[in-house]
Amino acid sequence: MTYTPQVLDSVHQLMAIEQEWDELWEHSHATMPVSRAAGIAQWYEHCGGRKRFRALCLRRDGTMVAAIPLRPRRVSKLVEVADLPEDDWSPAGDLMVDQREPCDEVLRSMVDSMAELPWTTWWFRGVSLASTAWQELAQVANEQGLQTEIRPRYDVGWIPIDDDFDTMRKRWSKNHRRNMSKLSKRLSEAGECRCELIAPASEEQAAECMVRYIEIEERSWKAESGSTIRSAGLEPFYIAQSQLVSRWNQTMFGFLELDGTTIAAQYGWLSKGVYHLFKTSFREDARSFSPGLFLEHETIREFCEQQTAQAIDCMGPLGQSISRWRPNVYQIGHLLLVQPSLVGNALMFGYRHVWPLIRSSQESAANSED
Repeated sequence: MTYTPQVLDSVHQLMAIEQEWDELWEHSHATMPVSRAAGIAQWYEHCGGRKRFRALCLRRDGTMVAAIPLRPRRVSKLVEVADLPEDDWSPAGDLMVDQREPCDEVLRSMVDSMAELPWTTWWFRGVSLASTAWQELAQVANEQGLQTEIRPRYDVGWIPIDDDFDTMRKRWSKNHRRNMSKLSKRLSEAGECRCELIAPASEEQAAECMVRYIEIEERSWKAESGSTIRSAGLEPFYIAQSQLVSRWNQTMFGFLELDGTTIAAQYGWLSKGVYHLFKTSFREDARSFSPGLFLEHETIREFCEQQTAQAIDCMGPLGQSISRWRPNVYQIGHLLLVQPSLVGNALMFGYRHVWPLIRSSQESAANSED
């Protein structure tokens, strides 16, 4: 099969083919709605700064069958590499390959087409190492002479949803089941406890829910550490994001109330059968009730009873709270692809041999301070 490359040089060009891009998203393994064209454009508007946008697309007989959005990032202020348009506050973009196409052939053509772009190094810092497309890209790049390196960063919980809540409960430890029963009883004795999952029916409702979530975050431990959405100046971005995704009926909020006071909240996206649990927070003065944990419990129950999701992607690093649900696990990691060159070889050598020593030294220093 013959695949023709197309390079997009601006967000304007991306939005000009929004319908094609989103159709490819529908037929790919990508599930996050922020990987749709408008989601990427919005990230660039709020978070992209002056970083120029690029996208490499492949077409067969005029139909788009693969695409990857890219933006430049500097390593040690010296070398410019390509990365996905994302940051620590939000993802936006993914490698997309039409599932009806032979993945290896498509990605072989994509690697051949890298010469169309201004970078010789592609350094992706937050890809799913369980993704077939990303695995295939690494393998094909290696076969075609590029230096490749895959390095896991952290584990992520993936909770499959059963069609029966009691069946799911049996997967948990006896101790966890007992603790959840006690917690439910304590909340009931403390007052009227209510859990609500909301799929906003309008942009106005999405904005109201996001402000409600942010208010809970401002009463959480994150406020003391200065790591809230509001303290980062990103409230307009998150409101706009929730409104955008609500247009596709894919925004989801969860709230836990005790006597009419919200004590825990979550924000995510329900798309293609997966609930992406993006943000969660709880009031610090309600910590004794483990409200975040109980909200997760009720979310799982709701999905089992309503069958509105087949799985929960917990997105962030796997912690003790999520581990209690006995999830499946996948890894987020780095994927480094380097075309042979003096600079590229030096960068790969540093990544493989120097950076681990620096990280080890930093961790040793942190441990000694503790």
